[in-house]
Amino acid sequence: MDAFLNYVHTFDPTFRTRIRGAADADIQRLAALYGRPLPPTYVAFLSVMGGSLGGFRILGEASAELPSVYQRVAEIADDPFFAELLAGCFILGEQMFPGLDLCLEDPGAGEPRVVAADVEVCFPVAQSLHHLLMRQAFATLAMRAYPHRGAWAGYTPDPIEAHGQAAEALGFVPLDFCDAQGWCGERPGARLRISHFADEPQAWMLASEDPAVIAEVGDWVSRRWSLRADRVLTAPR
Repeated sequence: MDAFLNYVHTFDPTFRTRIRGAADADIQRLAALYGRPLPPTYVAFLSVMGGSLGGFRILGEASAELPSVYQRVAEIADDPFFAELLAGCFILGEQMFPGLDLCLEDPGAGEPRVVAADVEVCFPVAQSLHHLLMRQAFATLAMRAYPHRGAWAGYTPDPIEAHGQAAEALGFVPLDFCDAQGWCGERPGARLRISHFADEPQAWMLASEDPAVIAEVGDWVSRRWSLRADRVLTAPR
């Protein structure tokens, strides 16, 4: 959590004053619903932000504060339709999208990955909770530090790794929280995020201090993959 908090502080110095951790007793009450210990990284997250996320959105509309998650788990704990899900996952955020919860998939050992699930796992979202938190901070804070934006999307035959390699050829340096669902990189004066979830199209989202960079990258992805502009916003000089 320290790496995430330090990163957020770079863009929002008051963030630590707005978040609130959950009480140890409440975290234990949640674990008791599952009948097994929560993953250590999830316990750390709840201890720091489980009481209040301070306005931070973990993904979509997911409510990740402990009271909301506890209520969701308590509601479905005795429902046989959810038995397999709760045996293999921990709910991280209630109702990320209608009908889908954000979950940590329990591998039994090692770091759990973040997934979307209804009564079963539907698709992966991030390699780990750390990857998800850092990607969201990058998207919602770091990229918004620049005034000019562009977004392009489309279906391509190439995996996200090929998109990342293309971004590197354009001068973007990958950050250490890239994974198979999200690539993040930056070059002087610009930040780029590439995402790909399940059957959704690949999407490039760019922020820059220079509108010429928006045009440059937009032209490139249009020629390379025929990605269509979703939005291009340039602030007045």
